[in-house]
Amino acid sequence: MIHACVTRARNLPDMDRWPKGPKPDAYARVRLVNDDNECKTSRVDDDTSPDWGQLCCSLEPSLPLNQTTVSFVVEDYDLITHNEVIGECRLPASPFEQGWCPLSASCTGPAADCTGVARGEVWVSVALPSTHQPPAAPPSDSPQEPSPPPLSPPLSPPLSPPL
Repeated sequence: MIHACVTRARNLPDMDRWPKGPKPDAYARVRLVNDDNECKTSRVDDDTSPDWGQLCCSLEPSLPLNQTTVSFVVEDYDLITHNEVIGECRLPASPFEQGWCPLSASCTGPAADCTGVARGEVWVSVALPSTHQPPAAPPSDSPQEPSPPPLSPPLSPPLSPPL
């Protein structure tokens, strides 16, 4: 069993056009790569730094832990068109990881959209049962505090969203 949590994101790109404001209506999905089970946060509208509270999932891997990867995907909800993937962070199943994880663009569209350029960050934690610790709150984004380094290293390539 793997315990994976997502709390909030920051510095998400503008995703929407007229008549709505440009800020994304973001939600996050947490799942294991190569597995259909997932959990999803609530949606936060019109915010480039959404705070979803804390969503934690207990996920049962179908592969050995040393071959298991946790995927955190942040998407922009669209009422009329299809939802768009803002970015994804992938981390290996590990005893305990926590911190800001850069979101990379998913390569589902034209090559121009597959830059891999960071598209914001998401605060996540991953723990195995023997090392489960309550996830700490992300640090505040006050100007006095330096940003903690990102988790090392997120895995790639990003996950393609389900059709």
